[in-house]
Amino acid sequence: MLTRADERQDEIDKLLPGEGELAE
Repeated sequence: MLTRADERQDEIDKLLPGEGELAE
């Protein structure tokens, strides 16, 4: 189950691959 944060993180990962993981 994905939380709202996970869904937003997924969108960020699609736009900025790699950046999402570092931003977290």
